[in-house]
Amino acid sequence: MKPIEKTVVFWGVCDLTFFVIYAVSSTLKGGIPYYTNLIEALINIENTLGGSWSFAAITFISLALFISIPLSGILLVLRKPSGAWMAYCQTPFRVVMVTPSIYFAFVILGRLDFLPPVAAILLFLISEIVKIYTLMKWQRNSKKPANHPIKRMENTCAVHE
Repeated sequence: MKPIEKTVVFWGVCDLTFFVIYAVSSTLKGGIPYYTNLIEALINIENTLGGSWSFAAITFISLALFISIPLSGILLVLRKPSGAWMAYCQTPFRVVMVTPSIYFAFVILGRLDFLPPVAAILLFLISEIVKIYTLMKWQRNSKKPANHPIKRMENTCAVHE
């Protein structure tokens, strides 16, 4: 596996780790992942400003993001291009809803009480930029046609190794 492919798998594992942390946390609190959040969201929508549409929209976008994260994780681990496209679509929502791709790092640093807020924001934004950059680089490299000079060179070197 090429280094860029390992990076893609890393991002997939990060998404799956987020899901595991979320599912375990929800279960330990006595809830059922997704179901409990949906029920709480529906109750909050009704109680907040008499069922505000903006609050409802944010709630359902957040729920869609939480559902799509493990799916993109699986697709990225399998190195499927659709995983990258899903990650691209998630990014604006991740930023607005402050849902970092390297969630596990924030959990660890939060437990250590180590990260000042400004540093956390910078780490969050930089990690999202790096994720998008590496996924774009991976997709660009994987789209080279078989007769591309670099692909021919890679194929030639692979045969002689």
